Amino acid sequence: MYFSIVMPIYNHSSNCERAILSIINQTYTDWELILLDNASEDPAIMKLITLYQEKDARVKGFRIEKNVGWPKGVALCLEKASGIYMGFLAADDFLEQDGLQNVVDAVGKNIPKVIWMGNKEDFSSTGKTFDVCPMEHYFTNELDICLNLVDFFNTVYYNAMHHFVDLKFLRENYIDFFSPFYSDCGSMTRALGITDNMMILPLSPYHLTRGTSHSTSKYLMHCYDMFIGQFNDIQEKLFRVGYFDLALLQYISKRFENNHLSNINNLCLGGACQDKLFDAVTLNWNERLLEIESSLYANGMDAIVYYYNSNEFFARIEDSLLILVNNALQENISIEDLVKDCHYLGDIILAVFSVKDNKACKKSSLDLDDLTRLFIAVLNKDNRLLFGYNYINFLVLNADQSIIDIFSTTLPIVKNKYARFLENVLLTSLIGYNQNRGIIDSYSIAYSNHCNDIVHSIEDLCPQYKFKPQSNELIIQLIQGDFTNENN
Repeated sequence: MYFSIVMPIYNHSSNCERAILSIINQTYTDWELILLDNASEDPAIMKLITLYQEKDARVKGFRIEKNVGWPKGVALCLEKASGIYMGFLAADDFLEQDGLQNVVDAVGKNIPKVIWMGNKEDFSSTGKTFDVCPMEHYFTNELDICLNLVDFFNTVYYNAMHHFVDLKFLRENYIDFFSPFYSDCGSMTRALGITDNMMILPLSPYHLTRGTSHSTSKYLMHCYDMFIGQFNDIQEKLFRVGYFDLALLQYISKRFENNHLSNINNLCLGGACQDKLFDAVTLNWNERLLEIESSLYANGMDAIVYYYNSNEFFARIEDSLLILVNNALQENISIEDLVKDCHYLGDIILAVFSVKDNKACKKSSLDLDDLTRLFIAVLNKDNRLLFGYNYINFLVLNADQSIIDIFSTTLPIVKNKYARFLENVLLTSLIGYNQNRGIIDSYSIAYSNHCNDIVHSIEDLCPQYKFKPQSNELIIQLIQGDFTNENN
């Protein structure tokens, strides 16, 4: 069996027959179609599955009694898959009749672990179709992939499953589109992060129907773990190869984190929430605020925020928080009641927002009480990203000396905490490259300059700052050129 096509179905009887027939009518015949009735309320779904299962032995169907969402549904289908390559087909999409044959012809005798393609986007509201077709490229090593990552992300719809992935490769790397590399986004990025052999085909046989997704504009609980995982998968690939490109890290952090920030904005707008099984989750405004706070002290966020640009990152968070605060005020929830359970976000909100006539806005200036709240928030142990430090840094540059004198004993502590934040970003990078192949010689100067810039920033902040012993040791190795790998 060459292709295993998996299709979890939930209440799509009007379109799913078209999807099923688009596989049955393929000109290429070496495939299996695995259909899951994901606890549909419509009995016509299982009848349809049974009908085509009886007509064609290549069609395999089963039903579960509790809906588990499509990521878990895909994982259940994959357990029954036996092909060389797996592909996903949504119940409201379809594959062109020559789609599989064209993939086989294009791949030829190559054996890529991941086959990326384009797709045609059918907009149900307008009836228009847009063809998204990338340029052909065959990658046979990880460095080649790293050198072309920006072009890849700009031309391939990577966070979808209308591609084909080697089933053995998925199983060997524990990728099942549910746990731990959740969903199409997390799992396809994981596959990209670890593969050394992949193809981009200039084909777009998959028709993606826009405007029918069950998850559009919904907030996925704890989604920040997925976006952190995506960034880490790509960063670890760079470590493994010995490739350093600061602009690429900045691009990757924004590529993934913008999705997270959009999710946060949906949460603040009052969008529906769901868990990993796509079950609805009801959150009041206080709980939504706590969910945002949790995302800001999740492990792994520090490097993302650093490369994203922390001032820009927190400006976007503030804009979303202002929306949330105003939505709460409209329901007669005072700003004090809204923030009462927060660890540190409450102090930031009370410091930088004011309320007049039941409407919140950003303050044009901060008084002594506001600044005190900011210092308390920044020094809170849970505020790992130092949200609010941008205001304190502005204070240092622009405030009267009398104000600075008031915080003269606290300011060095804040600076030391920010220096530690910078050191953690530096140390992650130093350890990552040191434990792998080191830096490719042609990129060693850029990497050395990057690390030195962070060190100088720390020393400018805190001239007496004490680096961790491990940091000192790795910095010395970097200076001595021990990180360079001329054989790369």
